[in-house]
Amino acid sequence: MGEVIFKPEISGAPRQLARPGAPSARDMLQEPSAEQRLRDENTALRIALQDVQNDLDAARSAAAADLARVREAVAREQAASHAQAARAGLDEGRRQGLAEGRRAADEAAAARLAEIDKLMRSLADARRRVLAEAEAMVVESIFAGVCRVIGAHALDPRVLRASIAAARAAYGTADGVSVGIHPADHRLLGETAAPEWLARAGLVADEGVGRGGCIVRGPEGELDARLETQAGLLQAALLAAHGGGEERADA
Repeated sequence: MGEVIFKPEISGAPRQLARPGAPSARDMLQEPSAEQRLRDENTALRIALQDVQNDLDAARSAAAADLARVREAVAREQAASHAQAARAGLDEGRRQGLAEGRRAADEAAAARLAEIDKLMRSLADARRRVLAEAEAMVVESIFAGVCRVIGAHALDPRVLRASIAAARAAYGTADGVSVGIHPADHRLLGETAAPEWLARAGLVADEGVGRGGCIVRGPEGELDARLETQAGLLQAALLAAHGGGEERADA
């Protein structure tokens, strides 16, 4: 309906006038034009497209939310699987570590026992060597001491007479026996011994006999009772005893 304006009449009575360009009632009652229909269809299409876009956005948001929930669930499952695998690996690693630790401890203990056994054998060998050296020193000391004692008393007339008597007794009671002694010992006994003892002894001065010793000669051979011979026998006996001690120590 067109806009009605009132314009005063000159005569004083109001009059309705139509606004220029405004559609009339007749125009409004007529069918819309093709252009109008096209505009209306475009408007309806835009509205429908907007509704579809809104539905797509809502569906996209829902799908994104579902995807996020699925990813979160998968992540939790993976984390749980990894944790379980880690625990299983840790338990297996712990078992392997304990087994390796026990094996290493056993090997270390065996090696230590081998070292101790080797050390004990070394100590035993060292002990035998020390004992052998000590025994050798003892033998030498005993022999040297005996030689000193014999040498110190060999020139005593009483010791000399006792040595000759022992040699005669060891030889036996055969007739025709003589006892060779050093000429100096012969003179010493001639000055100190009783004549009857000298007559029975059958002493003969012999340059080949050292001081303090004698050689008994008779029908059955001779008996060497010189000091150097007796010292050699004593030394051999001591060394033999020392050698037997070494064999027992080695056993």
